[in-house]
Amino acid sequence: MSAVMDFDTTPVPVTPPGRSQRRRDIILAVLAAGSVFGIGTVLTLAAFTDNGTAESTFSTGNIDLQLNAQQGNPTPYAFSTLNMTGVGSGTTTYGNLTVSNAGTLPFGYTMSTALVAGGSADLYGALRVSVKVLTGAVCDATTYAAGPTALLNNVAFSAATLTSRPLAVAAAENLCFQVNLPADAPAITQGQTATVDFAFIATQS
Repeated sequence: MSAVMDFDTTPVPVTPPGRSQRRRDIILAVLAAGSVFGIGTVLTLAAFTDNGTAESTFSTGNIDLQLNAQQGNPTPYAFSTLNMTGVGSGTTTYGNLTVSNAGTLPFGYTMSTALVAGGSADLYGALRVSVKVLTGAVCDATTYAAGPTALLNNVAFSAATLTSRPLAVAAAENLCFQVNLPADAPAITQGQTATVDFAFIATQS
């Protein structure tokens, strides 16, 4: 007796790739692309380079006006050679003041006067001042008389001002001051004291 075997010949359908398979394929593609880009980035960082630096230094000069080689600031220079002490009317005194440029920039300087607080305004108003530029350091009646035209000529202290005078670096001017108490000074000036400030201001030119 023979046995008969019956086979099922119905074709088995092929299942298409699922969603998870497609996701794995996309991830692998992205990773592969990243590997390529990574190599490119490394190559860029390894490229040859060069650099350079420029440097500049900036500094300023200074204005330094000195009076008889002294600063006169903040403490006024003691211009004692011009002092008058216990004098009568008709008296004249002389004093030399060297204005110099000890800085590194040229400047023009001016001068004005002021009565120090507490002094006699009557005496201050009666005194007369004259100024000349002398070539030497001696300032007396003889050198003053022989000197050039006065910058100030017998003016009241209240009007004693010098307009801007140029002074180059390392240059100096010897100012010879003449101060006079006129013979006709008012009697009210007797026994009075007046201290006068000569204010010099230098401005870069």
